[in-house]
Amino acid sequence: MLIGFQDAASQRVFNDYDLLKSRFGHQLARKIANRMAMLKAAKHLGMVDDRPPVRLRKVNGRSHHFTVDLMGSHKLRFAAPIKSSGQTIPQRDFSVVDEIEILGVE
Repeated sequence: MLIGFQDAASQRVFNDYDLLKSRFGHQLARKIANRMAMLKAAKHLGMVDDRPPVRLRKVNGRSHHFTVDLMGSHKLRFAAPIKSSGQTIPQRDFSVVDEIEILGVE
């Protein structure tokens, strides 16, 4: 899957493990790096598990926003780009999503 970022600073942090560690701590940085690798390896979002420990979820009220669990109450939030054709993402069939943009950790 293609992974983009909101800005160059976010891209730098999420692609550098030392910066992740300094911002989020060792344990959370390890989980973030793990989820990023898993998302990158997936051909499309439909290949990401929706059960724990990953638990892919669509964010209520935001049709193109998703989260995956990290640890505790922390989640990695990302969005699928909205295509110019006005594409909608079916409720449970995420195989149409092959590109995401990382929004951050919440």
